[in-house]
Amino acid sequence: MENRPRNVPMSDLDLQMQMTEPQWGKEVPPELKERLTKVYGHLDETGQLVVTGKEALWELLGFYTKDMRLANVNDTQLEYCKYYIDLAGDALREGYISSFMTALSRAVTVLELSQSRAGFLRNRTNTITSENVNATVNSNLPKNAFGGLRGGKL
Repeated sequence: MENRPRNVPMSDLDLQMQMTEPQWGKEVPPELKERLTKVYGHLDETGQLVVTGKEALWELLGFYTKDMRLANVNDTQLEYCKYYIDLAGDALREGYISSFMTALSRAVTVLELSQSRAGFLRNRTNTITSENVNATVNSNLPKNAFGGLRGGKL
């Protein structure tokens, strides 16, 4: 597998764009994309497969976005959105493009509006948070004067 360079944001605007750009279908190994390709063809007179077309199935997941995970939904809205996003995916796989668009738009309406609830997304993207965790480890092992284990072994 090849090494891909990390894309480090250069500004706040760049970070916000990276947080909300579509992700699914972009950064995957080419081997996986190749395995998820539907090949159409027929056998010629000699029994050899003649490829007449290919359909990249992984790209069908491109409608999932990082934007979806930034939604501020409650449990009821979560179930509603999950239902319609799953329905949209099913419709897309079966080739029902109008049904796909309708189902996805139902979920997106809730997801997008939830991000504006009480300025949720605007406030969260401009906030730096940190978390401190204190844990006490009870150990009956002998300790040296600096609190470490005697001899440096467990």
